[in-house]
Formats: sequence, C-alpha cells, structure tokens
Amino acid sequence: MKNQDTQTVQKVQPSGYKSSYSVSMWGILPVCLMLIGGIMAYAAVCGDLSLNDIALFLVAAGTLLCLLLGKVLSAKNAAFRYIELFPWPVVLLIYGKSCLTGLILFLNEFISGWNESHELELNLFRADASLAGIQGAAALVTVLQAVILFKLVYNKHKIGQGIYTFVWIVLMLFSNRFSSLACAFLLAGLLGGVMAGLFFATSIRVRVWIVAITGVLCVAAVLSSDAKIDRIQTARETISEKIRELRYGDRLLPEGDLYQADMLLKDDQVVMELSSEQQKGVYLKGFVGATLSDGRWKALSNTAYGGDNAGILKWLSERNFDPLMQSAEYYALTDNQPEENVLRIYTTGANRYYFYAPASLAQIETGDAKEHKDRYFSSKGIRGQRQYEISEISDSKPSELSIAEDWLLNPVGKMQQDYCEAEAVYRGFVYANYTTVDDGLNTLIEEWFWNDYDASKGGIYSATEQIRKVLLERLYYTDSPKEAPQDENALYWYLTESREGNATIYASAAVQAFRIRGIPARYVEGYYVPATEWNGSRDGTVEVTGRQAHAWVEVYFDGIGWMPVDVTPGYYYDALKLQQLIGMPNSIHKTAALEDSELAADEIKDIGKDGSGKKKDDSDKMTGWDRVILGMIALLVLFFTLLFTIKELVRIARLWRAAHALTNTNASRRVKAIEKMMFDVLKLLGIEASLGWETGDIDRLLAERYEQIHPGEYKRVCQLIEKNVYGEIVLEPFEERTLYGFLRKLTKIVNKRY
Repeated sequence: MKNQDTQTVQKVQPSGYKSSYSVSMWGILPVCLMLIGGIMAYAAVCGDLSLNDIALFLVAAGTLLCLLLGKVLSAKNAAFRYIELFPWPVVLLIYGKSCLTGLILFLNEFISGWNESHELELNLFRADASLAGIQGAAALVTVLQAVILFKLVYNKHKIGQGIYTFVWIVLMLFSNRFSSLACAFLLAGLLGGVMAGLFFATSIRVRVWIVAITGVLCVAAVLSSDAKIDRIQTARETISEKIRELRYGDRLLPEGDLYQADMLLKDDQVVMELSSEQQKGVYLKGFVGATLSDGRWKALSNTAYGGDNAGILKWLSERNFDPLMQSAEYYALTDNQPEENVLRIYTTGANRYYFYAPASLAQIETGDAKEHKDRYFSSKGIRGQRQYEISEISDSKPSELSIAEDWLLNPVGKMQQDYCEAEAVYRGFVYANYTTVDDGLNTLIEEWFWNDYDASKGGIYSATEQIRKVLLERLYYTDSPKEAPQDENALYWYLTESREGNATIYASAAVQAFRIRGIPARYVEGYYVPATEWNGSRDGTVEVTGRQAHAWVEVYFDGIGWMPVDVTPGYYYDALKLQQLIGMPNSIHKTAALEDSELAADEIKDIGKDGSGKKKDDSDKMTGWDRVILGMIALLVLFFTLLFTIKELVRIARLWRAAHALTNTNASRRVKAIEKMMFDVLKLLGIEASLGWETGDIDRLLAERYEQIHPGEYKRVCQLIEKNVYGEIVLEPFEERTLYGFLRKLTKIVNKRY
C-alpha cells in the first residue's frame, strides 16, 4: 500500500510545450517569413538585373531543410550537425567563381540607385557579370540569409533580427527601390520572432498571432499599389516644396517644367535690384537643366560624375579650373582682357535659393554660395542670400560672335598650359554628357531644323542663325502659352500641335537642335537685363521685375566655356546687326554706379578664398562615401536608441505591474504574483523555467552563475510556492518574506545586467 504521507511532485513542462520536432517545425515560421522578405528585398535592390525568383525560393527551402534536419537529428548524434553545411558546396559547385562578379554587379546596382536618389557620384566597381553569375550571387546571398536568420531566431537574438530587418528596409529606401511586400514579410517575421522569443515555444496563440499579422501586413502591402506609393512620394515632394518656399520665398520660375511654362512671365513685381559698373546686357543664371524627361528638365545624373569621370571636378579644382567661372578665367589669360565689371544684387522678391550670377562670373566678392557641380550656385544659409556682390569679365559682343584666341593651340607660360590641359579634360566630359537629344525627339528636330541646312557650314554662329530662323518661321511667340496635356510629350506637343510658346519652349527646342548637330548645350532659367535698361539710371542701379524672367541656352564654346545664347524673338540681334557687330571694336560704356552704393553688403562677411582668389567648394570637404558612412551610422544609432528605449519601457511596465500586484492583493494572489514575476525575471536572464520543472537543475545553474544566490535557495522558494498553489496553504509571514527576498536578489541581478 502506498504511503499516503508521501508527496509526489509531478514534473510539469511549460505551458504550450510540445515535442522538440513540433518546436522546431513551428519555430521556423518566423525564419521563413523574414527570408521571403529578404529574397524579395534583394530582388528589389537589384533593379533591372534578371533574377529567377523560383530558383531562389527553392534554394531557400533546401537550405532551411538542411538546417532543420541538422538541428533535430544532432540531438541524437552530433555528426548530423554537418548537414547544415551541405547548401554551400552545392551552390559553389553549380555557379563557381561567377558568384563573385555577380555580387559586384549587385553592389553596382545599389550604388547606382543610391547615386540617383541622393545626388552623389560614388564610383562603380569594374565587373563583367554573366547571367549565371548574377543568379549565383543571389543564390549565395540566399543561403547566407537563411543561415543567419535560422541562428538568430532559434537563439532568440531579437536585436539581431531587428538589425537584419532594418538593414534591408534601409537598403531599399536608400536605393529608391522600395518593395512594400518585402517590407511586410520582413516585419511579420520580425514580430513573429520576437513573440516566439517571449515564450519557451511557439504556442497555438503565438502561431495564430504570427499568421494573422502576416496576413494583415501582406494585404496592406498589396493594397498599397504603385499609384498610392506615388501619391505618398508626391505628398513628400509637396511638403519639401512648401518648406523650401518658407525658407527662400515663392517659386517664380517654372524651373524646367514645360507643363508650367506660363509661369515664366506671370508676375510683374520687383524681384531684385541690380547695380552694374558697365552698360551691357546681363544674364543672371538660376536653374540649369541637362536632360529633358517627361516634359521636365533635370540635372545631369550623378552617375555621369562617377566611373571614368570619378573625381573630375576635384581634379579640375586642384588646377584652379572652375567650370562655373571658366569664361572669366579664359579672358583673364588673353592679351586683350576685357575690363572687370562689378555687379551688386539685392533680392527682394526673387526666390533666394539661387545665387544669381552670370556665366562670366570671375569672383564672389561678398555673400555665401555653394557650387552645384558644374551647373549653378545656390545660396547658403537658412533663409538664403538677400544681397551680395560679384565680379565678372566679358566683352560687349553677343556670345555667338566669340572666337577662341590662338594661344589655346600654342599656350605660353604655365598658367595657359594648365588651363589648356584642364579645359581639354572638361571638354571631353561636356561632349560626352551634353550632346544627347532627349525624349525621342531626334527625327522631329532633324526635320524641323536641319533638312535644308548647308552641312558645309560649320561653327556655332551659323548653327545659331539657322535655329533662330526656323523658330521664327515655325513657332509663334506668346507670353502665356497653353498648358500641354499631361499625357503628351510636352516639347513634342508644343512643336507639332500648339505651335506656340514662350522663352521656355524656344530654349528647350534650341538645346535639342544644337545637340543634334554635336554642339554641347543646356537649358537655363533666370533673369535677363538688357543693356538699354541702364540708360535711365542715375547711379547704375535698375529694378528687375518678374517680367524679366527668362530662359535661354548655354552653349559650350571650345576653349572658352559655357556662354549664353538667346533664340527667343526680340532678345537677340538680327543677322544684319550681327554682321555689323563683327567688325566693331569691343567698347563698353560705363554707368554711374558708386563704389559706396546702398547695395554694398557691409554686414556680410567675405567668403573664404583659396590661393587663386576663387571661392572654395565646400562640397569637396566630404566625399560621397563619407556621407554614406555617416548617414548609416546615424541611422544605426537612432535604431538602437529606439530599440533600447522600447525594451526598457517594457521592462519598467512589467516590474510596475508586478509591484502593484504584490501590494494590492490578498496573500494567495501575492504568492501567484511573485511566482509570475520570478519566472519573468528568470526569462530576462535567459533561463526558461516553470513551477515543478527541472527545479534541481535550475537551482544548480543559478548558484553557479550568480554568487548572490546560494545552493538550495531556488528549490526552497519553489517548495513554498507549491505549498500555497497546490496545497492551498496560506504562507506564514516569514515564508512570504523568503519569497520577497529571493525575488529582490533576482531583480538586482537583472538591473545590473540591463
């Protein structure tokens, strides 16, 4: 007969615990979700690279199967652990060394997307990858992702899982190739891994939550169509535009948007006051466009400044050659150098983002400006630049009459030799990037401008005359052209359907016409002040209004640089007048501008200058990779800060709830609260435990790991809890104090650790 006084303590497994096979099978669910998201993210970042998605998912499934078999079977025989290594030699055997070139091509795709999104010019790696190499690299990355995720999830490294998810989302965002579905799977897997890590095993409740979260996120991703994402992007751009308007004022120029061409002359308010020491026409450059796409002029892609051209602007700067001041540098080296002219500008209504300056700029005397590569200057400062003073060097003749000096072929002295060497390098860059006709306009432009042109004629002068003649005959000028339909190619529509336009349309068409003849050209917007404006000025100062907003062409004159060429009727001399000007002396009348003009910016500090007297380009202080690394570090710091804050708040909330339960309940509930809090704290220490399960082993583990806890202490606490829970015996005050004391020890250990 069994002794009735003998108590038998049943060995109880934690709630929700199943066999090791069940744990392994369900535990792999978060791994699968994050791995699917990782594969889709990799494919998204690859952009135009051809990837076989089915093959990648088969590789992923095979890798996970090997990892799972290795984990389960190694419990019986350690030799089975080597099954986990099986996918590596298989992938390498199939694809071989081509995997490496495929990885390099993947990096190039990411760098290209990064450059386009962030206006950088990071270099691409040299690699010739085959289709097999691209697929091999993807398979290798898939195996690597599967191994990493398997280890992270099964070892409950929640921070590691968060970093994995964070890195892929950042890569998609920064390469401007975001996949909402990939993001959904990544987040679902991360939440599933975190939830599974809070328990000993993935219970039925956890599984339901993981599946439900995955479904909700995937449905949301599918419903987030490209149109909706585009609307979000449009909203972001609108907000950015509003912030820019608050900083610099209203946007008064169309800035290369042909669909808003009628903005050019809408406003007749005074936008700036301009003072000049010479009576001559002045083109004050603002926006500069290099490529026409979807009816909008855009800056030259940053990839043009990478590859073989990497570091070209820095190389030119080291030789005191600045493309934005090139024509002044050229004139400064000629025997008959034109006299320097000083311009003083005070912006009243013009957008202060642009630092308005002519192509003949020689030096920035006062003010603070930033160079945007070889395109234009912008104002520094939160509110932009209201007043500044610059000097320029140019003659009085129109640009199309410019003829390069003989010394360009036979330079004399080091300064001329250095200039010719630098100009030859930059000229090659210009011809490679500013001679492409955009948006499929080749046939139309060729028929419009060059069908009846005598090909034996050469030079910019004759090409300019031909372009002006065609535009005058075939296009009707109007200040306010009709708006082109959004679904039409804007320039094509204006030239074939509308047959009317203002300076925006004339300049856009002329850029294409110059380029198809092999002459480098680009689109420019700003303000034009003709020479006649100075006639009625007593002190050399005139008011510039919105009616003087203008668009023109900048043409690259070999050896001289970018110079303004106007093709809009009423803004240039006719052929007869130009013929007369060719033989006339280059004389420029002076104005009555005073040296102590009211426009002199006394309170503006002079900018730093280098040895050549030119403004330093601050953009050279930090390279593209420096900005990339700093940006990534900042994002990682932010991520870890948020992660730590959330984790700390959760811990504080748990401790507060437990403390509240300990002081506001009866004796029986207090014991149950102590039990729950004790096992929660043990879980924070990485020890999975429950009442009556492996009590002796856990007691020894605690005593060995923490010197504050004595052997048998944990076992004694469990016995007291069992006495109350199973025996329904109310504990004595000293017994309850024993529970409190042990709990305080555990809490102190946790506080020191976290």
